[in-house]
Amino acid sequence: VRILCVARLVEEKGIGELAEAFGNLAKTHPDLELTLVGEGPLKNKYGQIPGIIFKALPYSQIQKAYQAADIFCLPSKTTKYWQEQYGMALVEAMACGLPIITTKTGAIAEVCGEAAVYAKPGDANDLQLKLERLILDPSARAKLAKKARARAEAKYDHQAIAKKIDALYQKVLWA
Repeated sequence: VRILCVARLVEEKGIGELAEAFGNLAKTHPDLELTLVGEGPLKNKYGQIPGIIFKALPYSQIQKAYQAADIFCLPSKTTKYWQEQYGMALVEAMACGLPIITTKTGAIAEVCGEAAVYAKPGDANDLQLKLERLILDPSARAKLAKKARARAEAKYDHQAIAKKIDALYQKVLWA
């Protein structure tokens, strides 16, 4: 099972908790793989954990990382000066039909709705439990992936959004 995280490699993205949860899971699931796509100071801190692969991809090639993954995980956490906003990586993961494990911090729940499993922010043990459930249950992964893709199509289709914006402009201009 291949887990993917596309994010800046910084504490507020929950990279430490993800590395800890993955390290524990890898002990009992030797074929498990975690790919971290991004750059940041935590790359050096967690680079020695077996099974973690670091990649720096240009945005034009990012879809390859999503297509190779089985689960997308972005365990962001709120800090004194930061919280997750829109989370484009979450929308991209949904559009690729990936099951998502994330946290309810900032705008994440608004972006993902019921198309994600939510772990407690900053809690590596809870994240590990949520990941393990999806690792062990391919049918749960498939159901969540289907929800994610449906949400992406319903809420984030650029053509549908453009039509809504046009209708709003027409309403305002001719009101």
